[in-house]
Amino acid sequence: MDASYYLVIKAHAGLRFSPVGSREDWALAGVTLDFLEPPSLVVLPPDGTPVLVPAASEPDVALIRSLRLKDCLRQIIAVVDDLDGHQTFRAIDSGASAVLNVRLPHEKQLGAVLAACSGRPRRGPRLTEVRALEPAADTEAVDPEETGRLMRMLCGSSSISAIAREFYCSERSMYRRLRRLYEQWGVSGRSELKSRMADRSAMLVAVARH
Repeated sequence: MDASYYLVIKAHAGLRFSPVGSREDWALAGVTLDFLEPPSLVVLPPDGTPVLVPAASEPDVALIRSLRLKDCLRQIIAVVDDLDGHQTFRAIDSGASAVLNVRLPHEKQLGAVLAACSGRPRRGPRLTEVRALEPAADTEAVDPEETGRLMRMLCGSSSISAIAREFYCSERSMYRRLRRLYEQWGVSGRSELKSRMADRSAMLVAVARH
């Protein structure tokens, strides 16, 4: 893989000394695992950064549920040791976007992770962190948590006037903000944005069930 690709994934600290956490081919592929304790994972801002978590126990799947409730768009990759599909089903049912089965050959594990993170980390110079599936940088400072809340409302059924009220601004101001957001994500409008989110979710489930 081209060494100019870089991707940072926030990972459960319990995976640090597992076969997943100790693999050297992650680094060779341009993927860095940033290990965090579960409380730190739960409070991550909704900024598009993917998360890698185990799914072998009830506390594990409870964490997946908490992460999904906090951010409906986050890429949550569950790590399973699965022979019969039970762990995979439970992980997806709890809100995981995709599953990494340690029973797979190493190259397939890596391929599944890259597919779950849009398959292609961003090209460019090495940065302290490059997030998967995030839009191009805006010229204005944007609160990631607020943007995540706006994205969730846009993917729902709320009207633009209702969204504007939620953000304490006029509809005209909200439409300007949405125009910038659509430009950043490379879509023509709300319908295309919702369609892209739905397609992405379907792709990730397909990866998890492969």
